[in-house]
Formats: sequence, C-alpha cells, structure tokens
Amino acid sequence: MVSAARNYSAGVQPALAHLCDGTCHWPGCLEPVTVFVNNVPVNNLEIAHIRAAEKNGPRWDPAMSEADRAHFDNLILLCRPHHKMVDSIAPADYPVEALTSWKSERERGAAAQLRSLRQLTEEGLQEIIAQVVRSRDEELQSALDRFSQVDSEAASVLRGLVDELQYLQRRPLLDQDVVHQLQLASENLHYLSVDNVHRLYLAAEGLSGLNVDTVHQLYLAAEGLSTLKIDTVRQLYLTAQKLEELIPRLHEAVNSLRSAHPEL
Repeated sequence: MVSAARNYSAGVQPALAHLCDGTCHWPGCLEPVTVFVNNVPVNNLEIAHIRAAEKNGPRWDPAMSEADRAHFDNLILLCRPHHKMVDSIAPADYPVEALTSWKSERERGAAAQLRSLRQLTEEGLQEIIAQVVRSRDEELQSALDRFSQVDSEAASVLRGLVDELQYLQRRPLLDQDVVHQLQLASENLHYLSVDNVHRLYLAAEGLSGLNVDTVHQLYLAAEGLSTLKIDTVRQLYLTAQKLEELIPRLHEAVNSLRSAHPEL
C-alpha cells in the first residue's frame, strides 16, 4: 500500500516534469525526464522528497502533515544516482535549504510564465501582440535606414513594398456586405441535395468561361425570372421541354427541304 506521503495528486508529476525544464533538478545534470527504449518512452527520473516521506528519513520534519509531504512544494525530480546521493550516500551534505534552492532556481522562470498566463486577459494579449508588431516594424525601419545608406534607390523600393504589405495586413479581407451575402448563400445552399449541388458545380464551371456582358445579361434574366409566379415558371419549363423535343424534327424538316430543293 502506498503511504500518504507518496500518494501524489494526478498533476504533480507532469508539473514537476514541465517546470524542471525536462531534466534532473540537480544543478548541471542533463539527465532527461524521459528516455526511449526500443522506441518506447520510459520514465527516467524519480520523485524525491525535500523533507523525508517517512520518519527517520533524511530531512524529516515532524511538524509536516502527510499531505504536505506529498505536496508539489516538497518534491523534486532526480535521476537515480543523484537521488541515492541525496537520500542515502550523503544526505547530511544536502540540507533542506540546498534542495529548496535547487527547486526554486530551476522552476522560477517556468512558474512565472504559467502564473502570467493565468492572469492574461484579452486586452493584455492584444497589447502583447501590438507590442510585438511595433517592435518588428521598428526593427524593419531601422534596417531600411541602414540599407538606404548603401543603396538608396533599392531601399526606397523596399520601403514602398513594406508600406503596401502593412496596408494589406491592416485592411479587412472581406467587408460586412460580402460577409452577409456569403452567410445568406450558405444558408440557402444548406438545403440543397447532393445532386443539385453537383449540378450547380457543373453550371459554375460552364459559366466561368462567359464574358462579362453575357454574365450581366444572365443576371438581368435571372432577376426577371425571380418575379414570376411558380405556375408561370412551370409553364416555361414545360414549354422548354416541348421545344427541346421539336428541335430534332425541325432539323429533319430542314434537311428534307434541302434535299427536295437543292437550290435553297
């Protein structure tokens, strides 16, 4: 049965592994938290207690509760040799103050970054991004100023390109009207069946080769058709079907006339 002092919460080991920068807490030791054996990741470090987990252990503190002994603040990650050195071989050489200092020094930067992320607001994030952009622009302008001393004409061209790029970055890709039209179109297309979508795709391919005037005429025709009643549209559709059936007969009649009257 695992003692209460070794009953760590679920997040303790991942937090230790992250905040120790992936290596043993011993100063200067580069043993990684994880190694691969036959392409399988294996835990390479051991959890060590700053103040002992059991009575008569190294750096035992009788005032601590079992929960405090298993708490993140009382734990570090050590490779096996350094764990033995600290707890078994020469524990007197490694007092609480030394191990606490190792933990504090190693985890200080990463812990501060995590705390700052928790405190980050949307406005703060926007300010960070704006500051990065300003810094980049200042560095770019400084580089162009230096380059202009070497080749002023080329620097002028580059400066124009940079200004154009910055303008395009600030300019919205779609205005509100276009976004609204796309939204309405997507809502209408949502109700189409797969067959109709395929027909629309084929129609779009066919329309892509039309010139601007023809497209405009089709647009005007579509506007005119949109005002028709359903019955009228149905009659037009039936009439178009009949005309389609009559076309082969008309061709036959024309060919017969040409055969009978070659002079025509």
